[in-house]
Amino acid sequence: MGREVRLVPPGWEHPRDERGEYIPQFDENYRGEDARFQVYENISEGTPVTPAFTTEEELEEYLVEAGDDWDRKRGTSPPSRGAVREFIKHRYAPTGALWNGRVIGPYEA
Repeated sequence: MGREVRLVPPGWEHPRDERGEYIPQFDENYRGEDARFQVYENISEGTPVTPAFTTEEELEEYLVEAGDDWDRKRGTSPPSRGAVREFIKHRYAPTGALWNGRVIGPYEA
């Protein structure tokens, strides 16, 4: 799975099934000027991994402080500010990559 920044409407609640699990949704971007910024995993799940934020700066602070849902589940450290800024700038990051024999995570790739 990769990560992408999606634009969502204010008050957006991602749909859930009867068990409370997120229902995958892909390539859904809101186009309103009041859009919020939310990180989604976009290959296998199509579900959010952060809350929605009013500004890119708020999203950046959240990721630097807490990481995304997968970072917390795996117990990995949050990404660096530089990595987060590049991710937000490009709006996408792959799950990871192999670079010089080292596996790097989604915000480093």
